[in-house]
Amino acid sequence: MKKLIFILSLVIVAGAYAQDPQVSPYSSSALYVNPGACGFFQNRDLRAHLNYKNQFASILAKGIATSSLAVDKPIPSKNIGLGIMVMNNTATTGAMKDLSVMASFGYRAQLTRARGSKGAHYLCFGLQTGFKQKSFMPDKLTTDNQFVENYGFDETLPSGETFTNTSKLYPDFNFGALWYIGSRRSFSRADKVRILPWAGISISHLTQPNESFYGNIESRLPRKYLAHGGAEVQTSTQFALQPTFIIFQQGTNVQYNTGATANFRGKSEATFIIGSFYRSDDAVVAMTGIKYLDFTFLFSYDINTSSLKEFTNANSGLEFTLKYVLTTEVKNRPFL
Repeated sequence: MKKLIFILSLVIVAGAYAQDPQVSPYSSSALYVNPGACGFFQNRDLRAHLNYKNQFASILAKGIATSSLAVDKPIPSKNIGLGIMVMNNTATTGAMKDLSVMASFGYRAQLTRARGSKGAHYLCFGLQTGFKQKSFMPDKLTTDNQFVENYGFDETLPSGETFTNTSKLYPDFNFGALWYIGSRRSFSRADKVRILPWAGISISHLTQPNESFYGNIESRLPRKYLAHGGAEVQTSTQFALQPTFIIFQQGTNVQYNTGATANFRGKSEATFIIGSFYRSDDAVVAMTGIKYLDFTFLFSYDINTSSLKEFTNANSGLEFTLKYVLTTEVKNRPFL
């Protein structure tokens, strides 16, 4: 059993290391989902996302932890947006690390004018450029050479592995496009039902950088092709429903995420958020949160539904998100 769990752990770590990290509340990670969202949301000042996720802690020492910070700002007079995103992914007590630092640039074109209660249509393009650094610490990893039959792992034994490099630094580039309908209100009037849709595509790792730690061996990071969409359905001044979907392909891995959140606005400035999502062949995600003034706090939990649930007891991971949007002209929509 110990050997099985060990092999399983290596598979999990390798999968997380070879593919991009995943976040559950995609609405709180706009720059990560689509560079085309850079700087374009329903206000004209500043947006910041802080996110932390820990998963598989029940079968991996300290689990796989992903933390990220994204900040973007529009420059309305130039129809451009500027931003930066930092994401760090660690696994097995920090033995494996994946750091990404990306600068974002966005451009927005207005396709139509707002008419009456109908908002204007916008098309945005975004580009991210920066670097990724992947590294590992051999002394914190265990190998088959350290496995002793009828005993288990003996960390004092030599691993039997030699590496020419334990760190890899390379440039990375992402592109995205986003269409949406703008609005000057967060919630509609009581006698109006407003539907504010959006849709976008993005391509990550355009150059498919070589991640190999060996100079004479290539290991290309596959491009990630992503499509997403959704809508904010405002039924009254106190309620808005937000269905969304995301589908992506990276290498041989194809996955989709679909679900919805409901936003209840109270008599005060607080808006209460509750939602649920399904991530194919992986997990059901439960989410709740609250928005007060310029701050939004979200908490989500992944309930594992794949074959891993036998080892995780369906406990996959928890995630915290803090979003700050400095509102000056109009209040922001939840995703944009």
